Amino acid sequence: MSFPELLLISTGIAYIFFLLAVVSGILRLRRQTSLATTDTTTFLSVIVPARNEQSTIENCLQSIVRSSLPVECYEIIVVDDHSSDNTASIVKDFMEIYPQTRLLHLGDDATGKSEALNVGIASCRGDVVATIDSDCIASIDWLHLTRDAVTGEYPIVAGPVFFESDGKIFSGMQALEFLGLVAVGAGCIGIGLPTICNSANLAYRQSLPTELAPAGFGTAPGADERMLQQIRSTGLGSASFNMAPSSFVTAQPAATVREFVDQRRRWAGSVGGFAHPFGLFVSITIFVFFVLLIALTLLVFFTSTGANTIIVAWTGKVIAELAVLGVIAAHFDRLKLLRYFIPAQIVHIPYIVGVSIFSLVSGHSWKGRRHN
Repeated sequence: MSFPELLLISTGIAYIFFLLAVVSGILRLRRQTSLATTDTTTFLSVIVPARNEQSTIENCLQSIVRSSLPVECYEIIVVDDHSSDNTASIVKDFMEIYPQTRLLHLGDDATGKSEALNVGIASCRGDVVATIDSDCIASIDWLHLTRDAVTGEYPIVAGPVFFESDGKIFSGMQALEFLGLVAVGAGCIGIGLPTICNSANLAYRQSLPTELAPAGFGTAPGADERMLQQIRSTGLGSASFNMAPSSFVTAQPAATVREFVDQRRRWAGSVGGFAHPFGLFVSITIFVFFVLLIALTLLVFFTSTGANTIIVAWTGKVIAELAVLGVIAAHFDRLKLLRYFIPAQIVHIPYIVGVSIFSLVSGHSWKGRRHN
């Protein structure tokens, strides 16, 4: 057996063991006692960073106020990040009907989502902070399930974010891939190695950012994930993942391939999980495994060398990934997305490898801003 084949098998085994650990973490979370409490005194602040979201911001806010949580138990803080469209005007009109809503603006020297969250946290009245993206829709039970999940034992709780699928293969594959990210985030938390989360559905004790980083987390992306990772070593409690079936928020997938690629490049360049030793090790291992798998698979077409090794590697990958997706899809009633599993396999590795490389060597654009 050649060295590339040995490396393929080694990284493949590591990848499969990682996915099995993710499954174990999800099952462990499912066995936990429900995070929800009957607390009616904790006040919740919902922070919504927004930049040029005139087409989505009202639907987002409407989904929040339709919540089953009484209006006197929460406030909504929209932080406008120098929008050049009608986002601020729409929020002002909304405030006239729903006075629990406030609008804040970033100063001239502040830009970006992290700054918006910092401003919102500094101005909020809540004991618990929940964050949601301005292009997301909250489920009717999201507010109370999210608020009640944050306890003394679990001062930071991540939650699921799902892409809506219109039944077409492109949106379906995106929804399935995003479901996989939810699974990895939940599973890593479940095994006690919190690595990634999504600030579109995240809740934590209002004082937690200051407790973890008195000097602040700065303005770089990934502060939410750094909080998630640091909590374990501080003695302030543990991170958890909200497995309540109705604790989700939804977002729309990318409409075009170009939008999809730029979105994934942006995510890859801002994931705080890469700063975590465990996350970095897993990322490098997966990248090496995928590069070798696609290279050696192509080589098989020109020579029969290593064919059995390639078959074993592909089989292990497919079974382990299907196990992860099956467990999380069954729990959150998303089993219909599994019909996109086979077509997604065709593009999965080239897409992951390509986006990983491009995110390292080039920047991305977002809402009229260029980031390098």
